[in-house]
Amino acid sequence: MVKPSRYIKIWYKTANIDVYAEGYVETCEVSNFEQQISGQISILCPDIYWYSRDIFYAYYSGITGAFHFPFPESDAPFPLGVYSNSNLFSITNDGDETGFTLRIEALPSDIPQEVVAVTPTIYNENGEYLQIKGDILTGDVITVTTKTGNKTVTLTRNGVDSNILNRLVSGSTWLTLKEGTNIFRVEAVRGVKKLRVTLMHRNSYLGV
Repeated sequence: MVKPSRYIKIWYKTANIDVYAEGYVETCEVSNFEQQISGQISILCPDIYWYSRDIFYAYYSGITGAFHFPFPESDAPFPLGVYSNSNLFSITNDGDETGFTLRIEALPSDIPQEVVAVTPTIYNENGEYLQIKGDILTGDVITVTTKTGNKTVTLTRNGVDSNILNRLVSGSTWLTLKEGTNIFRVEAVRGVKKLRVTLMHRNSYLGV
């Protein structure tokens, strides 16, 4: 059912691509009294991209999980996690250049409201960076979106969301994903090993 001024989601699938676009119906004109009925639907899409059905993820963590089933058969100690020696992570973008969603989480701590990290910074291969000034406490989650028309920096603390765009340091860049493989580096004034970073994106296409 198509109604003027209403939200609509369009799916398009071929052997090589499975994408969708979102918009609002501008007009829906149908020739009701012709022998062969035809019609034309005009859709306005504020977001100009077609998006892949699948979401793609990349992760950075100062501690990498090492425990898995089945349990070891011996009584020898076994690791539950190992410290990561690399601050790099990478993700492949098979679509056009686009923004993404970044989630920065503080690892759990036994001390409530403990400052676990200070001023995290994400760098790309070109030296451009996105830096968020200030303390990150136990349980904090910072969500950054860098998509055109939807650029946000949100802090979730004790279940409450707040806009912290003012904590974005001057000189920061709204980082994007270029076509192909993208490599990022995570830094912080203090506590980078106590952060978990997740990058999420859908392949985005200006045309299909």
